[in-house]
Amino acid sequence: MRLGSARGRFLLDTDVLINILRHIPGYSSLPYQQSFIFYYASISKKELYSKRGLKKSEAQAIAKLLTRMRQVNLDDRILECYDILLSKYRPRGLFKADALIAATAWAKDLRLVTSNISDFAFIE
Repeated sequence: MRLGSARGRFLLDTDVLINILRHIPGYSSLPYQQSFIFYYASISKKELYSKRGLKKSEAQAIAKLLTRMRQVNLDDRILECYDILLSKYRPRGLFKADALIAATAWAKDLRLVTSNISDFAFIE
């Protein structure tokens, strides 16, 4: 499996989106890099809006951020990749949400950007 062979097309993991929203140095300028195309998986949108006690201002910030990127919705190819990854790597600790993120990157030939490298490091 090649996670990320496409140049200039990046899938941002949920943790990266959170770091952007928190204005963490090195992350907050990411969505404004015009030479790249940024994507997020539909599971990431769900995770962002699922925050317990989400304030209206936070929801607005999420919505504003996501308008700068392209959403990747689940399709048959992503689900096929998800099944392959989960069956192969679940015994090694791959969580379902991380499998969906990795499957999205794989199926759409996007580079995965994450700060949780250990969540994906064992994927070939």
